[in-house]
Amino acid sequence: MSLKEIDKSISSLDDLLLLQDEYFIFHAYKILLGRIPDPGGANYYLSRIQSGVGKLEILGQLRCSKEGQVHSEKLIGLDAAISRIRRQRWPVIGRLFKDNIKENDIEIKLIDSKLRILDEKLEKHNLLLNSALHEIKTEISKLSSVSFENTKVFNSTIEDDNAKEELNKDIMMLDINEELISDESEYDVLQKSGLFDVNYYLSTYTDVAQENVNALSHYLSDGWQEGRNPSADFDTKYYLLTNHDVAESGSNPLLHYIKYGRDEGRMPSEISATLSVRSVLPLFSQEKNINKFQLDYPIDIVIPVYNGYDYLDALFSSIIKNSSMRYRLIVINDSSPDQRVAEFIEGFLVKNPLIDFVLITNEVNLGFVKSVNKAVGYVKNHFVLLNTDTEVPSQWLERLMYPIFTMDNIASTTPFTNAGTICSFPRYLEDNSIFEGLDVEELDSYFKSINVNNSMIEIPTGVGFCMGVNKYLVDEIGMFDEVFGKGYGEENDWCQRAVAHGYKNLHIPNLFVFHKHGGSFDSETKKKLIENNYKILTKKHSDYEKQVQLTIQENKLELVRKLLELRVVSNTRSSYLIIDHNLGGGANHYADEKKAEYLQAGYLICTVKFDFSQTKQYLIEFNYDDVVVIFKAEEVEDLYKFISAFNFHNVFINSFVSFENIPHHLDEIISLKVRLGTATKLVVPIHDFFPVCSNYTLLDETGTFCDVPTDLDKCVNCLKKNTGEFKIFEAPTDIYNWRANWGKLLNIADEILCFSESSKEILLKAYPEQYEKVIVTPHDISGRHPVIFVPRKNPSELRIGVLGGINEAKGANIILKLVNYFDESDIPAKLILIGEISIPIMSSSFEKTGRYNKNELEKIVLDKEIDVFLIPSIWPETYSYTTDEIMQMGYPLIVFNYGAPAERVCQYELGEVVGINQLNKTIDDFAKRIGIITNKRL
Repeated sequence: MSLKEIDKSISSLDDLLLLQDEYFIFHAYKILLGRIPDPGGANYYLSRIQSGVGKLEILGQLRCSKEGQVHSEKLIGLDAAISRIRRQRWPVIGRLFKDNIKENDIEIKLIDSKLRILDEKLEKHNLLLNSALHEIKTEISKLSSVSFENTKVFNSTIEDDNAKEELNKDIMMLDINEELISDESEYDVLQKSGLFDVNYYLSTYTDVAQENVNALSHYLSDGWQEGRNPSADFDTKYYLLTNHDVAESGSNPLLHYIKYGRDEGRMPSEISATLSVRSVLPLFSQEKNINKFQLDYPIDIVIPVYNGYDYLDALFSSIIKNSSMRYRLIVINDSSPDQRVAEFIEGFLVKNPLIDFVLITNEVNLGFVKSVNKAVGYVKNHFVLLNTDTEVPSQWLERLMYPIFTMDNIASTTPFTNAGTICSFPRYLEDNSIFEGLDVEELDSYFKSINVNNSMIEIPTGVGFCMGVNKYLVDEIGMFDEVFGKGYGEENDWCQRAVAHGYKNLHIPNLFVFHKHGGSFDSETKKKLIENNYKILTKKHSDYEKQVQLTIQENKLELVRKLLELRVVSNTRSSYLIIDHNLGGGANHYADEKKAEYLQAGYLICTVKFDFSQTKQYLIEFNYDDVVVIFKAEEVEDLYKFISAFNFHNVFINSFVSFENIPHHLDEIISLKVRLGTATKLVVPIHDFFPVCSNYTLLDETGTFCDVPTDLDKCVNCLKKNTGEFKIFEAPTDIYNWRANWGKLLNIADEILCFSESSKEILLKAYPEQYEKVIVTPHDISGRHPVIFVPRKNPSELRIGVLGGINEAKGANIILKLVNYFDESDIPAKLILIGEISIPIMSSSFEKTGRYNKNELEKIVLDKEIDVFLIPSIWPETYSYTTDEIMQMGYPLIVFNYGAPAERVCQYELGEVVGINQLNKTIDDFAKRIGIITNKRL
């Protein structure tokens, strides 16, 4: 039966449900959405059916989609069936509705309503029970981790053996009961959650797809333990890594998130933990963010000195060079044994007689704490406490002291540094070397763009390497408690006392001060001081440790760190911006290979993709070394504002297919190129003919290659009448504006990259003025496959192979016609598709393997005993990976007479280039050549 005959025969829901899987999806789309399925949608719903999802649920999903609600066509009986399904899903009592209920039975409807209310109450009790069981199990897990010795002590406290036995039974029964409750509904819980994406799982983990198992069951039994992700929105490894209690309990992370984690505010993935760019944009700007304020007196800079001679010149030089506000130096030399220290200070005073300078020299060593207190007695204004092992950048005082001078109740301010625990950059809580080997001034220039008013945060303590201090508060509560002796912990104590008096300690993210982390004490002395003084600190402030741990856990400035890190690397290393669609196929494959190549070379890569199939958002992924950071943008304007914050040495427009508002994107790329200047190379590769026409395959309304007419009115008419797959995306019909907009981009491009002479010839029909920019560089995938073809002896059946994902442009209807030809003429032949196809074909002369793993291609081809391959594409492909793969394996190959495949195969000894109308005769002739007798001659 033909597709048209099937169309006419479907008048009710039952008719549609009787169709086999592929036919069912094809006609469900036509009836409920008014169009044929796109390849992604067809594959998605087919995989759902194959994983056990019912056809009625598929229909409900299509019917309730935005597109389905707009389309007015309805199917008799469908809405009633959807209502039944919803009732069947009710927890606990849904099973009572497995049998059909007549929609006009009023009594049954009343029962439905009452039972639903009761069932909702039951479900609430069930959730409370599950939550309680989870908490009890967690506590028992903690007990089980107690050491063997502690366990013996615990058991010894229960002297009655019977009591011990009863306790063990209770614990075992608790485990069993929880397992029974969770196992009973785990599959349904995941399926209803919407967080398990069958299509994603099978396409990402092709080994699972090839096992032909239920995807959801595989994740429950093995997948999560193997670190596999159930969807693009949930990262199994990330969830376990960031939630140690879940990892230790051995719980399925997705189930935990659904039952508890979501309500507890836990993040399912690093992507979800990252704000959208609209929330990120207020954090920084292109301009320096320096807030000004007035001074009545100079800012005092208190520098306690004890040895550390090697650091002094860099510190004092940076202060003189980079302090643009009035300041006074108060230096106290705490009887440094190294005589060079005193000599340096004396020499500094001689060389800089105009600097406002107070020198205090201790006759005996007082230690850090007493020395600071002594120096603070000289201050007249808000002041800075600065270590000797630091270097400051330009305009540092304005940024460090701004909150203290302009805001109420600010006790202290601390900037970013490379080694400052909670203020460390780029790695939190670590002592880092200065990032990317930059000098202080250059690195700090990136921090100047951070909007401090939108990003500064409260912290439990300042960090004393460089700390702005409020003099008014010092007058009120004093400075350091001298119980801390020679130092360490004293600034933490002071900051905690400040908090107790209603003041705040702030982390200032728009300033970076270099901290060499050396100076006063040797490592052994430092270690002892920290241990002793920390005990004093926590005894004085019992809540201090809890505050610090909460600050560490929240890590509120991690996003700022990542932004700064990426901005720096985009300038210090070679960097690529790659813009690409998210539809799969050769263009994505090419971009992924380039990305891997560039990452291997140490470049930074930013990939922008439009998620057409799901979220309709822009996914922005940064990669370099082992760093991966992902952002999301909802609007075009936000996307390019965000991108403009980074520097790119190369911009690669891999594909704009499926993007919305193409002219806007083209204008933004042109503006970006102008801003970045001639140092940035703009490359436009031609994977399809999207720059020529929104109908990127150039198939006209009859499904024939249009050969790029010179009369553009023909193009306008074609775009209006054409029903090709390109209409799934935004498809403007004004070819004049289309060419004008793309022409502007091509004019500013540095290189237009074609992968075949055929593509170059077609492109230049639309843009002849770009001849000098076009470079032809065929893909090189040589060496991927050995020659494996061995002609079969005395075959009784011709076996024709087709490789890849086949849609309309790639020859889906050619395959259908060829299979029909085999059936109608009784030719002993079978067409074997190693891949997928966008239309259903039901015939004994057709076999489809489905998706395949590239590494297993040779095995599949040999197992299927292919005699000859066919590339059925009816559009002039710009390049064909499958053509090269077949040629490398040494198989006979038939292609049509246009595009890159014809260009390659015309030089191939076992190749035939033919017209579409010659295909059947060519197949017939090939069958005769290998000894197969056909029942029909052409």
